[in-house]
Amino acid sequence: MVITISELDKQEIINDPLWELGAFKEMLCTLFMANKEITDLVMPVLDDKDFSFEENWFGGIHEKTINGEHKKVNLQGHCLMTPFIEGVVSSAKTFIAMETYCDKVTAKNIKNLSFQIYIYAHRDSIRISKEEKQKYYGLGYAGNRCDIITMAINRCLMNEDVKSKFGIGNLAFDNEHRPIGTHVPNNNYYGRVLSYVVPDFYITSKMRREFINAGKL
Repeated sequence: MVITISELDKQEIINDPLWELGAFKEMLCTLFMANKEITDLVMPVLDDKDFSFEENWFGGIHEKTINGEHKKVNLQGHCLMTPFIEGVVSSAKTFIAMETYCDKVTAKNIKNLSFQIYIYAHRDSIRISKEEKQKYYGLGYAGNRCDIITMAINRCLMNEDVKSKFGIGNLAFDNEHRPIGTHVPNNNYYGRVLSYVVPDFYITSKMRREFINAGKL
């Protein structure tokens, strides 16, 4: 017997401290999707124009009827809630990947949540075009595609309205470990890694209810 979310007591979901580990990743993907400086570099074109920007961004199995014909796809996505690239990459794509961790869990909340964000670019797309360079260097960015996306993500997270949203303490670089590093998963991909911590991490019951009722879980 499979129990769906609608059959569960939502109050039980709202009080589950481990809920925050997965939900926070989805919140970050949604936050980055709303930032045009990030998405223009990560997903300049849709993988499949028959599906929405959000469906292409998050990936997953989607289906719809087009001109009377049923179409079903498994989109790879560009913002991944795992710390690695899923499946076989068939073209020179760019990805954001992530993972969450916690040092302490109380009865109701995760404390001192930390997370890592990985930015991967295919070796054929690491160098930015002349037009991209003119645009992003003019906005105060520098470096290759991964460097610029790293800066754009950090600017997004360090926004005053964002860094104070998820805890009693502000979101900040994890300086007890290496806050900025490099990850090269294979010969085709180059990556940057950002490490952050949120002291006294806390998502309010209101935020949880809004997230659940919006169908995000």
